[in-house]
Amino acid sequence: MSVGPHVSARRRLAPLAEWWLGATVALLLGVALSYAMYRWHPPYTDQSPNPTWVWVLTAIPFAGLAVLIACGLRRSAAVLGWIVLAALTFLAYENLWGRDPWSLSSASMPLGFQMFYGVIVLVHLSRFRGRPSPAERVWFDDAQREGSPRRYGLILLVCTGIAALPCLKPWADVTGSVVEFCVLVIAPLWLSTVFILIERARDRASMWAARGWLVATLLCLPILFFGVLLSHVTLPAPG
Repeated sequence: MSVGPHVSARRRLAPLAEWWLGATVALLLGVALSYAMYRWHPPYTDQSPNPTWVWVLTAIPFAGLAVLIACGLRRSAAVLGWIVLAALTFLAYENLWGRDPWSLSSASMPLGFQMFYGVIVLVHLSRFRGRPSPAERVWFDDAQREGSPRRYGLILLVCTGIAALPCLKPWADVTGSVVEFCVLVIAPLWLSTVFILIERARDRASMWAARGWLVATLLCLPILFFGVLLSHVTLPAPG
């Protein structure tokens, strides 16, 4: 029994309609959550002034998730990603990442972390589409697959140890806050690099992805080294 062209077209359009519907729902729920968190937490409960950009900023990761869903992100990954982004948004508004001296008397710092972490979540989610990614194909021989992740992992550990050397010196009063801030910046990149290296060893990620995450982490490790080092420096008093 032959299938008419209109039936075949309907079957092709059905997944697209489902993806776009899911993208719309994810975006609307994300915007609603961002606005609810914004109106719930001080200092935004006061409408004068009314920094609208705050809740719009925190809704941007949900817009990115909507784009991924529209491009064929798997349903389970989309749901999990939305929950993670919602948790990051809630934590940002709770100001858990904005303790003195890094809060600078505003919520801008923790909301910036929400954006930063959200981008990393979206990058990881981009791998879970409905069709196989080219990164999941076999591009290198067994020796390359086994050697490179181990070598990159060793480089990551050695560089992390070097960056943490200033922590061995007795801490000053502000060193704890400096270390906390550095960990908040570096931890998601560091853990992402470890995850990608493991995936590469299993031939589920490309070597370019492993190199990219490793380079990003190595570029951020000097923040820990120089941040902690400078926290120990006692500047001479003027006069």
